[in-house]
Amino acid sequence: MEIPEGLDEQPLKNIEMHDPKRVMLFRHFTDALVRVGYLKYGRKIENLSVRLEDMFQTIIRRMFDQTNTTSTSKNRMKYMDFIELQIKLMIQMQDVFVAAHKHLIEIFCRHLVKPQTRNFESVDLTIECRDVIKLFQNCGIVDNMDKLTMLYRVLERHHDISDDYSHVAGEVKKIDKELKKLENKTGDRSTKLRLKNQAKKNEKLVLMDKRLMLLYNTEVTYHEFKEILVIFFLKKDAESNKGGKKGDKLKSYFKKRLKEFIEGNKKFKKVKKLKNLRTWKRTEKDFLKDKLEERLEEERLRRLAQ
Repeated sequence: MEIPEGLDEQPLKNIEMHDPKRVMLFRHFTDALVRVGYLKYGRKIENLSVRLEDMFQTIIRRMFDQTNTTSTSKNRMKYMDFIELQIKLMIQMQDVFVAAHKHLIEIFCRHLVKPQTRNFESVDLTIECRDVIKLFQNCGIVDNMDKLTMLYRVLERHHDISDDYSHVAGEVKKIDKELKKLENKTGDRSTKLRLKNQAKKNEKLVLMDKRLMLLYNTEVTYHEFKEILVIFFLKKDAESNKGGKKGDKLKSYFKKRLKEFIEGNKKFKKVKKLKNLRTWKRTEKDFLKDKLEERLEEERLRRLAQ
């Protein structure tokens, strides 16, 4: 596998555009928030400013509001605790990632989504979640439905609950429990309740298929890929209050599991067929740029004629 130039070294020399250490201007940060709002609210430009304000007030601001004691706010604060844990684990395992970088980046690059043409001396490295799942299955780490469900949760760790496959799958499990209770009951009320729950389950199953496809098509960066490895292997032990692995033991355990992951994927040498580069819909700005270029070309030809 040919690795894009500069990626076989550690650190990545700041050539990967998704590198978390890259500096971002404030206007780029606000621009990103506008784009997130546009995507979150169904790609609708109408009343976007109102929708953005709602996003700031109901999601972003409340996430940092320590005085809010509602269940929604508690869930968000729990999420912030998770983010803190994730960052802490990534720092602790940095030495392990440095040592394994050459093999890990090679495995990652076999599944790149897009051709790696340099834009402003940067590369856009992403792979799809479907390939992350395959990597875990290739080495036998994810070999049953429970572990696969756990991996889905890790992949969806930053997702809105309304876009979460794992959440819908949990609701289906609850409905199955209700259906099991009604299995041998024959009364009219039980029959109606059974039919109602079955119809609800069928709706959820359709929704699960859609959410799962969205999850499979979601792209992750190299840094997110490393976060997935850390959280999948270590979250349970790191959060444990009953003598879970700590410090050097945690690092040794992660090193062992990462080696297992790498060795299990070395034999799979097939390189994924790359997609075409994304093409964005032309906007008024693009047409104005075309007109400007035409005028400049006309001006240049006129000067040459003189």
